[in-house]
Amino acid sequence: MIQTIWNTAHGRILHESVNLGFSSSRLAVAHWELIYLPLAVIYHIFPSVPLLLYIQTFILACGVFPIYKFAIKKLSSKTTALLICLAYLFFPALHGSNLFDLHGLTFATTFLLFTFYYVDQGNQTNTLIFAFISICCREDLAFIIFMLGLYSWVIKKQWKVGLILTTLSIIWLTIYFSRGYFIDYPETLKPSNVATICNNFFGGEISLPMKNNLSQPLSFFQLLYNSENIKYIAKLILPVLGFCFFAPIVLFISLPILLLNMFSNYPQMHQIEYHYTATITPFIFLAAIKGLANVKCWLNRFHKLSIKQNQILFIAVLLILVTSVISTTQFSIVRFHRNWHVSKDNKRLSKRLREIPSELSVSTTARLGAHLANRIELYNFPENSSAADMILLELNRAEVEIKNISGKKRTLKIPALNDFTRTALEDTNLGLNFVQNNVFCLAQNTNPRVSFQNYAFLNEIPDDVIRRKIDLGSGLIFLGWKTVYIGKKQAHFQLYWQTSKKQTSRARFNFYLTHEDSTEQIPHSPMFGRIKLEDWIVGKTICDHLFINLPKTLNESEFAVQLSFSSDVVHPKVQLFNFSIATKLDMKK
Repeated sequence: MIQTIWNTAHGRILHESVNLGFSSSRLAVAHWELIYLPLAVIYHIFPSVPLLLYIQTFILACGVFPIYKFAIKKLSSKTTALLICLAYLFFPALHGSNLFDLHGLTFATTFLLFTFYYVDQGNQTNTLIFAFISICCREDLAFIIFMLGLYSWVIKKQWKVGLILTTLSIIWLTIYFSRGYFIDYPETLKPSNVATICNNFFGGEISLPMKNNLSQPLSFFQLLYNSENIKYIAKLILPVLGFCFFAPIVLFISLPILLLNMFSNYPQMHQIEYHYTATITPFIFLAAIKGLANVKCWLNRFHKLSIKQNQILFIAVLLILVTSVISTTQFSIVRFHRNWHVSKDNKRLSKRLREIPSELSVSTTARLGAHLANRIELYNFPENSSAADMILLELNRAEVEIKNISGKKRTLKIPALNDFTRTALEDTNLGLNFVQNNVFCLAQNTNPRVSFQNYAFLNEIPDDVIRRKIDLGSGLIFLGWKTVYIGKKQAHFQLYWQTSKKQTSRARFNFYLTHEDSTEQIPHSPMFGRIKLEDWIVGKTICDHLFINLPKTLNESEFAVQLSFSSDVVHPKVQLFNFSIATKLDMKK
């Protein structure tokens, strides 16, 4: 959402393109996240993405204040209140919300905690203030605010604030879903696309079986209680040891969003590693605190247990803290912190990406797009790749995530060299702006022939290349290779050559992959067909890229890459190098 904040900071209110596929205000065709407006002011003064992430982390951490006050009121113990606050900070779903980019929904966790606390306190003014801030985080917070209104009205007997909250949520959702009737959409924007985007978290993300089987209770519950949802609920409830079930009315407030997540056909919505649990987290802890208070009341009914109720309560809260810590080591995304290392190559790449002018439109993969959000037009590759000023391709990873332009899934994880990237690399209208860490930046208005030659023709072989000099005949010399990646489906190698004489137009590479007793030919055109063999400069070191689609096998097998070179004479096959499929396990980065 950094692109939205950057655009807002530059006068284009809540505009973005990376998720929509076209440049437009999110007010018109996407989620309402008005919380970005104050963040845009901060970003305009201090244009730092890490600062925004620090603010998000700080706001989430501030959730301990309403939790602490609510716990003291219900449990009458500062020690147990402090332990519950620590358990909140160790809650795995909270880590997932915080570390999955910056989202308006994530800020709602703390604001909802304050809203509920002030409802419980009977402070109507503060309740309305924090309820309005919460609903500004995203439009679907209106469901939670509506439930809080019912809670205020029915349970707390605060009919006035309850009426205001329920009315606010109904009006908010009514305007949101009816905006298509009074917004003058551009002619280029198809009404069908608007309807899809406006209702995506209802129509586009709710699984079709749920819609079709609401009249069939058995099918309905089968859809609800599947293995993914059971794991999802377990990861949410386990850290508080299920004490939230002892206060079902409080937990019931989050039910609309919980059901929405569970019925969604978008996998991330029922996983705790993303921000979709942000509005559920507050009520798990508030219900757990209220549940502990109810257990305390029940203990008072038994004389022997009432004497030790404080000790029992302390042990229960201590166990919640211990379980939260253990859950962090098992479920939280934080458990991967040792892999969060930024190499020098990636730092150089990040610097290079920041140098791309913000007025240029870019189509790229999700990982690189995070570094290119400061611009008006940014698209998920391959969307708008033919019209974008620049295309950035990750050829340094075994799998890349691209936008699924057809089908139900939003994104696809496919090998780095695929039909889309191959089409872009072979497009003779695009030149090569730069290559950094095997990330290729293709650009309009760049000389295609010269730019690819400048990259491919070297004065000497790089130091990190495995050298193996082989004379293949007809003046062609193989100098060595370097492994870029070996994945489950594809391997990528950089090859280095040299010619001692001018090659003819009849010169051809014929690569072969030998695996056990089978041999298959590898389709290959030097430098993606951009530089023909007859154009190779005599005496220069030539860099080339070889991509190999691997057979579907789990065996730890050896592969051999062979080459038969033909020019005026057809030369016999020569083995260039070997590699093992077992190394795939070591290449997941």
